[in-house]
Amino acid sequence: MAAVVLWQAVGGALCAARIEKIVAHENSLEIVLNETKQTLAIAELASYEDVNELQASKIIWTGQPDGEVKIPRFSNKYDRIYSKFILVDPLSCTPVGSARSVTEFSDAAQRSFPLPRPVGKKGLTCVVDIEDAVALGVKYVNDNILLESIIDLNTPTPEATFRYEGIEIGLNMPAIRHFDAKFKRLTEEGVAIFVVFLNRPLRMDRSNPLIHPASDLKGSPTGIFAFNVENETACRYYRAAVEFMVERYTRPDKKYGLISALIVGNELQQHWQWYNMGLADADTVLDNYHRAVRLAWLAAQKHHRDFRIYISMDQHWTFQGDAMRMIRGDELLNNLAAHSRDQGDFPWHIAFHPYPENLFEPRFWLDKVTFEPSTPKITFKNIEVLAEYVKRDTLRFGGMVRDIVLSEQGFHTPDGPDGQRIQAAAYAYSYYKIARIPEISAYMLHRHVDHPDEGGLRLGLWTVDSSGGSYRPDKKKFIWTVFKYADTPQWQSYFEFAKSLIGIENWGDEPTLNAR
Repeated sequence: MAAVVLWQAVGGALCAARIEKIVAHENSLEIVLNETKQTLAIAELASYEDVNELQASKIIWTGQPDGEVKIPRFSNKYDRIYSKFILVDPLSCTPVGSARSVTEFSDAAQRSFPLPRPVGKKGLTCVVDIEDAVALGVKYVNDNILLESIIDLNTPTPEATFRYEGIEIGLNMPAIRHFDAKFKRLTEEGVAIFVVFLNRPLRMDRSNPLIHPASDLKGSPTGIFAFNVENETACRYYRAAVEFMVERYTRPDKKYGLISALIVGNELQQHWQWYNMGLADADTVLDNYHRAVRLAWLAAQKHHRDFRIYISMDQHWTFQGDAMRMIRGDELLNNLAAHSRDQGDFPWHIAFHPYPENLFEPRFWLDKVTFEPSTPKITFKNIEVLAEYVKRDTLRFGGMVRDIVLSEQGFHTPDGPDGQRIQAAAYAYSYYKIARIPEISAYMLHRHVDHPDEGGLRLGLWTVDSSGGSYRPDKKKFIWTVFKYADTPQWQSYFEFAKSLIGIENWGDEPTLNAR
């Protein structure tokens, strides 16, 4: 574990003092230090403040600790679990080492009952017909929730508000009621729900505190921005939204359904497109993203001990495009882990998207990737690379391998008479592989129904009826039945057709690259 260290001369020798950990209790924070008789000072910083902003007024405690220092958890209605603490020289206020955050919750979490985590791995994204999803035997789903689907800053008199840190915050009740109904029904069927949390503001102007100050409002390809966690007002809205979701959707009575996890943002390697904070280098993006992930984890742990937080990654691994618009996947993972250790490690997990190398070519076994850590992309062909990579000591949390879920990836339906069979064969082969990789706990296929706004991709289990401006399931594709039986004892009979398309005689064989 990384440590904050203060060196002080004592009797001609150097003696080290360090913060070992910070534990949140119901009404106090316990700052645990190694045994020392030195006179120390502890300073408090907001989550977004840099050590360069330290000054004497931020010192909250000075003395000789006896192994631990306890401070009140709440200050003027603000929960100090969101603060950072650092040892400083008591005379000069010079910081030594890194600021540290809360990394443990003792009796602070309100709830601890197990959240849904099905044994099976089969899942689906963008569910438009819950009864059909139930008939398919879906175990996991994910659903996008925008920050402004929770927080309403645009309506002068919102339908409802909730009080957070002494401030009334408007709620987007029409959107919240939609999620209530959907999540309750899915929970009743035993489905685990993952939420993909995104920042796509409705009001696109600089006066909107939810917009990151560096986001390119005109140049962003998608209008999906980085979370603004750069000042107190913005951080308060972000924390409030996460706390509201976790509190509402982890109630023991399941009144509004249960969600099991939050995925922060989308596909961080392609941050220009999916987490826009303007043209930005990797360090700038990761500093912001680490803060957003950590704040989400702290907000979740405040309400439920079993709630998980995931980071979001696409299939790019060592491939490096424009360094101001994207980050290498291995660099993202390694640097995020380093950020996490430096400030006090916590159990974030990985939501990965191993799309085929060519999104319009579903036969991923033809991908030109390798099984080495230097591979430019990680697709279903070489997904084992990721499963092995996360076992590295530097990426583990407390010795445990971080969980991987495949939260968004699918297979295009090519033109031609065999198009639907090729799509289904790709799914069959991918599911066969994923079912045998224990490091991956869930595989959510994208998507339930084709969508006309996905750049020509036809990824669904159903074709789409978009007449009248709505998107409804039209006709089942061949993949529908293959998906339904993928995790049942009958899987081999429903997967049999795929062998000749993949170029194998038996499951576990290497495909022949000339298979068509």
